[in-house]
Amino acid sequence: MEDVKILETQEFEVEIYGQTIEVCNVNFEDPETNARVLCSEKTNGRLRLMLDLSKINASIIVHEAVHIAIFICEELGLYFDTDKHEHFAYLVEFIFDKIVEIVEEMRKNHENIKP
Repeated sequence: MEDVKILETQEFEVEIYGQTIEVCNVNFEDPETNARVLCSEKTNGRLRLMLDLSKINASIIVHEAVHIAIFICEELGLYFDTDKHEHFAYLVEFIFDKIVEIVEEMRKNHENIKP
């Protein structure tokens, strides 16, 4: 994996599933990379979302929120299908809202970061 410089980190809990998600504002060396999710075996039992705040938008955030929700479901043995997917939709919504909240706060802390 390429080197990244972590500029700021905040975290939130998905309490019902006992998961902690780290959201990191980073600079990627690769100019084409804007976001990446690292699964828990690489981050001491936590999921880590790395975002270059100058390159992301809502589409990227929801895309990464789906990855995080899938990692959580896989780790806990939760499955969904075309008939049973409401819990997954709520989980993605919760994760998306938390990430947006953190991104907005990070952008306020660093006024030079523009979407």
